[in-house]
Amino acid sequence: MPKDLFNKLNNYDYSEENIDMIIEFPNSGIIPGTLTAQQKCAFKKKYSKDFVSDGKDVYYSPLDLLLVREFMKEEVLKASYDDPSISLGAGIENFYNKLCSKYLGITYNDTRDFLQKQTSYK
Repeated sequence: MPKDLFNKLNNYDYSEENIDMIIEFPNSGIIPGTLTAQQKCAFKKKYSKDFVSDGKDVYYSPLDLLLVREFMKEEVLKASYDDPSISLGAGIENFYNKLCSKYLGITYNDTRDFLQKQTSYK
């Protein structure tokens, strides 16, 4: 993935509230009234074209990346860490890059902190 696109995507707001709006927007076409007109326009521009939802999960469709919710991060990191094709012999940078090829919403710091807690990694 081009670095500028990756940086752009990682700077989007993936709060639970926004993820819920991304899931609901394609079905209802309605963005909650709590946003200003400018925020609504920015929301539509950022999320309506390339993000799709199956009603439960959100994907960045051009690269088929799953958007990981905050409460799912630990589970996704653990599953990836337990998968030898992803983690075997990987340092922080390599492991993070492999995660980025599948997921959005997991930061380098999330990855580093997770790996530092793993006794077998140390």
